[in-house]
Amino acid sequence: MNAKPNRLMVLCAAGAIAALAACSPQDRTAADTKRTAPATSTAQSSMERGADNTKRAASDTAITAKVKSALLADEKVKGMKIDVETKEGTVTLTGSATSPAEKEQAERLASSVEGVRNVVNRISVS
Repeated sequence: MNAKPNRLMVLCAAGAIAALAACSPQDRTAADTKRTAPATSTAQSSMERGADNTKRAASDTAITAKVKSALLADEKVKGMKIDVETKEGTVTLTGSATSPAEKEQAERLASSVEGVRNVVNRISVS
């Protein structure tokens, strides 16, 4: 089976995931704020923490999709054999590579993605 169509499908899916993850609800208007009763500071801070967590999770999802897309698009890396997880901007790469150069290239690609704070490279070379 030809790998190019599969790679294209995965890239398209990853792009769609990144686009959806980047979406966020619109900010409230001033009129909306005036119509609602003021929240207590405890409830408001809880809501803000929840919103921050949601934004961070969406950002992490977008980073994961972008890193996976970069791995799949690179001819030197077998992106299908590398898993990507992101938490608070830290990307963890796991899976296998055929050479140390492939492992290093995967790390370079992940590091180059906007929003990545750190890369933990747990790829094994086989």
